[in-house]
Amino acid sequence: MECIISPNNALLLDKLFSVPITVRLSANMEVIYHTNEELRKMTLKESFFEHYDCSCARVFSIPKTNFFISQMRFLRLVLSGDVLIFEFTFKNAKLVKYLDIMVADSIEITSSSFYYDIEVDFTLFNSAIDVFLHYNRVVLRERTNMWEREVEGELVNGCNLMVRIDSKLVRKIKWYSKVMGKFSIGVGYEEPVNLVFAGHGFVYSLFYAVFTQKL
Repeated sequence: MECIISPNNALLLDKLFSVPITVRLSANMEVIYHTNEELRKMTLKESFFEHYDCSCARVFSIPKTNFFISQMRFLRLVLSGDVLIFEFTFKNAKLVKYLDIMVADSIEITSSSFYYDIEVDFTLFNSAIDVFLHYNRVVLRERTNMWEREVEGELVNGCNLMVRIDSKLVRKIKWYSKVMGKFSIGVGYEEPVNLVFAGHGFVYSLFYAVFTQKL
């Protein structure tokens, strides 16, 4: 049974702490980075992480945060069973955040009428992983290297989503920080952004971040 909570009654997570929030830390850390020059250009301006296991739709507000990290040291995308995992490690903080998607339905940012859906599909081969990402208007381009793909999607705010997928290793995909520097899922509004998650018995975790690249 699907239920919708009015945005006017959305939960303010910075004021109401009865909402379950899970932050997962990893003890196993690697140092994999692209170049020091690229790392110096990376700045994480805002971040927010929450986890839900629910059987109906939820409406909540993202509280504004001021979480500043000067350099991103390592970024990895790992496939574990039916879960797609994004790993983040930063030089000045022992921090790894995950975005685990088992089933993701449509997401609507009501305050800006911005609508998109997430679809992550993967197929295992003998020696590679083929990953298909659908994010709004996504264009998939095959590179000269048969195992490299570049996924580019245009967001309504003008930012581009560019993903370089290197699937030479089984069950592991590297997503380099220099590419992440071009990724901005920006909702930098002064007021908290209301998100509507609609689905039936889905389990998901959301990592929200705004990255900027210094000139």
